[in-house]
Amino acid sequence: MDHFRTMEISAAGMLAQKARVEAAALNLANMNVTRAAGEQGYVPVTAVIKSQPAGFEKALAATGAALALPHADLVPQLTGSLRRAY
Repeated sequence: MDHFRTMEISAAGMLAQKARVEAAALNLANMNVTRAAGEQGYVPVTAVIKSQPAGFEKALAATGAALALPHADLVPQLTGSLRRAY
């Protein structure tokens, strides 16, 4: 296995896990944010990690199995109730 390919796989995994930490930090930082009447408050986010196939050039150059790298997206949580504080 090529060393650059190994580093690419590791870097993609670390970027995906970084998105999970960012989602947790955003949710904790905005946990106690208030909103005015009639405005939308902070919506918690979740990191969704999925496999994304590598580009055509990398798939063409691959000698073994096709390379699929993890990719993370921050998705708002639309389900769940708001926390009420009086």
